[in-house]
Amino acid sequence: MSIVSYTETMDYSYDKLSMFTIEITQQCNLRCKYCIYSGKYEKRRPHNEQSFPSDAIPSLINFIASHADKSAPVITICFYGGEALLQKDKIQKIIAELDSLNFTFEFTISSNGVLLSEETIDWICSEPNLKVTITIDGDKLIHDANRIFPSGKGSFDVVMKNLRRFKERYPREYEDRVQFLSTVESITYLPELSTFWAQHPLLASHRPIHISTILPNFSKGILSNPASQLRKQLAIYDMAMVSYLRGEENIMTDEMNRMIGIIEHREFFELHNKQKFITCCHSPYSCFITSTGQLYVCEKFNSENSVGNLDCGFDITALKKINTIFTKRKNSHCSTCWAKRLCRICATNVNHSISEFEFFCNRERQKIQLALKYYCEIQEYKHKTN
Repeated sequence: MSIVSYTETMDYSYDKLSMFTIEITQQCNLRCKYCIYSGKYEKRRPHNEQSFPSDAIPSLINFIASHADKSAPVITICFYGGEALLQKDKIQKIIAELDSLNFTFEFTISSNGVLLSEETIDWICSEPNLKVTITIDGDKLIHDANRIFPSGKGSFDVVMKNLRRFKERYPREYEDRVQFLSTVESITYLPELSTFWAQHPLLASHRPIHISTILPNFSKGILSNPASQLRKQLAIYDMAMVSYLRGEENIMTDEMNRMIGIIEHREFFELHNKQKFITCCHSPYSCFITSTGQLYVCEKFNSENSVGNLDCGFDITALKKINTIFTKRKNSHCSTCWAKRLCRICATNVNHSISEFEFFCNRERQKIQLALKYYCEIQEYKHKTN
């Protein structure tokens, strides 16, 4: 059975957005080696001096007011970079303008943590609905291997000093307002990351809300999924399952929960008429607004896949084009695939060539196989012990 998409009947009104990600600047005070804006990734802009223009803020506010879901209990606004705190004054102005609208907003700043001065911490804690998300990749040695200043010096000590200041000044707000991300080279680094996190006094109660692996750089060639890598992954997930079955709470069990969640929380749908392809990881819809005023479905799309701009709004033709390309790929590659009902590959894969798309397909099938394995093993264990 082929997967089809009813492009012409889909709702492209985009007046029910619940998440807006605003690229407040393309500047950054770090030069992380794996960053997609490092200049090493094709079709991705490099770090530069571009920031969101002050005179475009009224257009931004009007756009959000026109497209936000009026029935949503909360509208999420994420400030993104570069390093978002380099443009703190503009963030403050946008928050003040949005707070005058008839919506409930939650604001998040994506930051590397370097600019968390006393003044900035005071301001963050003075805003009732503002959080900050900071990336920590592991201990000093691991973190400083990639997250470096332009001079080449690592950022770990500076970030930890700032986090310590935050917790000392505002212990309750630190618990409520600070959240973390982490980037690892591969899943095999999880045990080391988990041990470090559990033992660090600033981090132990704040496990990462998301752990990413480094995005493949296809300009260096197509990667493979060797059997040796799978064996290493199995060893890690076996450790995570043991920890999960013991009822422990740590990064390893978080990863196992995410793994079995692929099966446990899968969506049920009819393949012939309900599969939608203009989709992403945010629900129900999101929009990424660049510092030059370009619109994207989310920040993961590359520069070739803009779907409009702040001045003219969404370009329905561009949206349909992305949907059509993705639908054709799904028809040609997925109609006979055993994993199609569990597959989480989204429309951002139009960023990639067919061979690159197939790489992600293979990786996703491997992940689903592991998810099925551990989901079934855990269910069997629970059945035997009840």
